[in-house]
Amino acid sequence: MEGTVTELELIVQAARLVVSTRFASSTLLVQRLHVSQGEANQILSRLVHCQVIAPATSGRTHSVLTTSQQLPGVIDEFVARG
Repeated sequence: MEGTVTELELIVQAARLVVSTRFASSTLLVQRLHVSQGEANQILSRLVHCQVIAPATSGRTHSVLTTSQQLPGVIDEFVARG
């Protein structure tokens, strides 16, 4: 991808990734989105805040709450909020 990816674009990419894989972890985001560990944690926090994923419980990964059918509406909301 050319140029700088915006925070919104990263969040949308992350939402698509976790919904399609039904798995959410910072390691997944670091490997697939090529972001730092800190950025991955911030993205996960945003996805928790927007209820795409549930907060992680001790020693476990995040549960994915959003379905693929719900994802377009979630993305529209991300874009509307900026």
